[in-house]
Amino acid sequence: MCAEFAHLNLGIVVNAMEIEVTPTIEKDILKGQLDDEKLKEIAQNVVLGKSPGFKIDDNGTLWFGKRMCF
Repeated sequence: MCAEFAHLNLGIVVNAMEIEVTPTIEKDILKGQLDDEKLKEIAQNVVLGKSPGFKIDDNGTLWFGKRMCF
């Protein structure tokens, strides 16, 4: 049977499994930022230009310099 499969250019997959790993720490930190009153206040000030050194990235995560706030 293996020779016939080889002749037909076919193969057998006995056990195929795909695993995808997705890091969740940034999502967890963002969720925590949304629950923290002080960080929400800083984020509002970032929008107003009143929190130098802080920034909000495209995902809505608050950063101070190169450090994620949590």
